[in-house]
Amino acid sequence: MPQIQEDAPIVRVLGVNRPGVARHEFVAANFFMQRVLARYHDELDVSAEARELTVAADRTVQFLQNPSGARSGRCAADALGSSRSEV
Repeated sequence: MPQIQEDAPIVRVLGVNRPGVARHEFVAANFFMQRVLARYHDELDVSAEARELTVAADRTVQFLQNPSGARSGRCAADALGSSRSEV
């Protein structure tokens, strides 16, 4: 996560500015929606630049093609309706 250069709050409500705050990046965001928003940028009056959305979508696709972005899992339910997951 990239570190913010200036002091910043870590929460939005009643947050106190703190040094060394890092911003979350959602690398595996929905690349399909990012591309839709980039393509229809003007029609949808999107505040982010179309180029920024395209770059974000490309980064997401790269991340998902990388083995570190691959995830697998299983979910099983028992007779009582409880479930258990493995990731």
